[in-house]
Amino acid sequence: FDAGIHPPRMLTGLPRPKFIRLGYWDIRGLGAPLRMLLKYSGVEHEVVYHKEAEDGSWFDEKKPELRKKNALANLPYLEMDDGLVVCESNACLIYLQESLGLSPPSDAARLQSLALLSMCMCTRNDLVNRAYYAENISPPPCPTREAFVASIQALLQAGPFAKYEASLRLSETPY
Repeated sequence: FDAGIHPPRMLTGLPRPKFIRLGYWDIRGLGAPLRMLLKYSGVEHEVVYHKEAEDGSWFDEKKPELRKKNALANLPYLEMDDGLVVCESNACLIYLQESLGLSPPSDAARLQSLALLSMCMCTRNDLVNRAYYAENISPPPCPTREAFVASIQALLQAGPFAKYEASLRLSETPY
């Protein structure tokens, strides 16, 4: 056991994959940013769309196959040419950032990138919870259009998007 202090590091030394297969449901959802990063990076890739419960391609076929390589098999997933399988949205995004040369140059900027990723997921989940009615979710669901509009206005006034803008200004990048 080593209780020493170590410098921060991400997934250093990851080779750039020659080919990546992305699997997700046949919707935009959490797969959309992954598809955008794959396209932007120029890496050779394939997107596999699984139909929700209409066919057995995910639950009956692909998920059991992926569990042999990654016990956390879930959508979205990335399969690399070297056999590595990465599952879960944020892990997939971090893997693409690190392996495709899209990481910020400094440790401080990488930490900020992770914080922004976490915040984006919280904002996304907040919006999804407001859009889809279910009794056991928080924030409270929006059973009517009027309630949804009021809820979104309250979210915008609360300022998560202002935090994103402030972070971009502090980064001193062209973004």
